[in-house]
Amino acid sequence: MKKIALLVAFLLSAMAVSGQQYLALSFDDGPNTTTTMQALDVMEKYGVPGSFFVNGCNIDGETIPVMLRAKSLGCDIENHSQNHKHMLDLTSAEIREEIEQTSKLIEDAVGVAPRFFRPPYLEHDSRMHNITDLCFIYGFDLSDWNKEVTTEQRISAILSGVCDGDIILLHDFKDNDQTIETLKVIIPELQRRGFTFVTVAELFAVHGGMPEPHNGQIYSNAY
Repeated sequence: MKKIALLVAFLLSAMAVSGQQYLALSFDDGPNTTTTMQALDVMEKYGVPGSFFVNGCNIDGETIPVMLRAKSLGCDIENHSQNHKHMLDLTSAEIREEIEQTSKLIEDAVGVAPRFFRPPYLEHDSRMHNITDLCFIYGFDLSDWNKEVTTEQRISAILSGVCDGDIILLHDFKDNDQTIETLKVIIPELQRRGFTFVTVAELFAVHGGMPEPHNGQIYSNAY
């Protein structure tokens, strides 16, 4: 498996040298059987993967098949904490439990442990970085959690702002229909412009490999 991973990283790096541009779609606050499934429908239609940063409290018998579908489409399942709490208000032991409990639930559900962590509310400090080996991810943020940000504004923010190596931060919580409509526009348009969609892990492979853990950084772009 290690040799295969190294080969994939080499091939992706070689593709990057060719001038290809890469982006990663990422989603917070799932999984669920409605909006997450709708996002997967759009992604499957256009043949693109993404990375789903899930909350452990949402993982159950109904949503595990959704996670398995995502995995079958080439998506990664990553960590967004157990209960989406303000983690800077927690003790170190509570932070560790929030992260490790979710990682275990993910690995039990899909057979692959997460490699990335997006902290709730994007709050982080050195203590949190020292607690986990996961790489911290932020992203190109268009505030799509806010229903007052219209579909048109979401589309415009992405199409006018993204660049090679960006991790696009979206939310697949229930009834976030505007983001589903956004996906229907941005995916084919960005493909038309020459972008290739990959997972967050693949994006880092394209641009030189995984960052070292405990480095105190939070990444919006794989550069």
